[in-house]
This record gives sequence, C-alpha cells and structure tokens, in this order.
Amino acid sequence: MTATGTTSWSSGIAATTFSTDGTYTVFVRATDTVGNMATTSTVFVIDKTMPTATGLTTTNAGTARRLEMGDTYTLTYSEAVNPTSIIAAWNGATTQNVVVKVTNSGTNDKLTVYASNGTTQLPLGTVALKRGDYVTGATTFGLTGTASTLTMSGTSLTIRLGNPSGTPATAAAAANATWTPSALVTDLAGNAAATTVYTENDLDNDF
Repeated sequence: MTATGTTSWSSGIAATTFSTDGTYTVFVRATDTVGNMATTSTVFVIDKTMPTATGLTTTNAGTARRLEMGDTYTLTYSEAVNPTSIIAAWNGATTQNVVVKVTNSGTNDKLTVYASNGTTQLPLGTVALKRGDYVTGATTFGLTGTASTLTMSGTSLTIRLGNPSGTPATAAAAANATWTPSALVTDLAGNAAATTVYTENDLDNDF
C-alpha cells in the first residue's frame, strides 16, 4: 500500500483480511526527497475467537456439600477476559466485594453474582448445582457482615462466599454442577464470550 501526501496517512484493514488468529507485523518505509529510506515495524495481534467456559471448580471451607462462608468457586475461561466487562473500571488486580445470591428452584439450586450493593447483577452467568437441597429458600452471601469477594488470576475468576443470610442445608449427595456463561463478558480483543454450558464430569462434592 502506497501512502499519499506528505503529512499523516492511514489505511484501514478489515479483520476478515486475516485468515487466522495470531501475531502479525506491519512494516513501514519512508523515503525523503533525496532518496534516503527508513524502515520501521510494529507487531499486532488478530484475535477473532470468542472465549469459552473451560472449568468450574469449588473448594470447601467447612462441611462437605454445604454452602458456607469461606467456600469458593472458580470459573475458568479459555483465555483472559477483560475485567472491565465484568465491573466498570476494574483492572482485575484488586479484590472486589460482591454478593452471591442462591435461589431454590425445585431440584436445581442456582448461584448468581451481584455487585456489593446486592442489586446489580454481574455478567458471570449462572452456576446450577443440579440439586435442590443446598438451600430451602433464597439466600444471600455477603450482603451483610463479611462480604463475598471476587478475584481474577490469569483466565480464572474466583468467588469466595461471605456471611450467609440464613442457615444453608447439607446436600444429600454429589452432583455434576453446570456453569452457563454470559455473552456480556468479553476477551481482551472485545470478543463476546460463548454461552455454551460447561458441565462437570467428576461427580465430586461441590462446596
């Protein structure tokens, strides 16, 4: 591509020009009026692949199969996601106070994450425990007392449960939980996350 004029110049290249994701280099050559040439280059990355859910793990801080303060669950993507797509102005390096809400839905208790005000839902999707005996009614963790927290490490987000609003029950057996991501989360290139459900396959005790 040949530049025109003697001042600033630019040329847009559609992302569809690049057949595969990866690292590319653009070279620029400038020639003065007497024929002296200078060459420079810059590297850029093309990423057109949406992040996908690749992991859901839990840790237990007390009684097995009971949601309690200090329990954690970790959501892992196939690549790093943009923390500002989760919480505005968040850089991913600090711990954020959040509220976890658990709803009792017949045979499938579900966890969702909210901002510290307890009213603004964060786009972390829904974790379904595939059992209906973790709670007997709607329960919050971290709305009062010790807050629930959200941290980021690499491609993973970890939620630690805070103080519960009631006394959770103990699930009678293990089950394979699922995580349905939200398309509102984006990767560092702005690609929206896939909403494909991730399902555990280890039949372990969740929490």
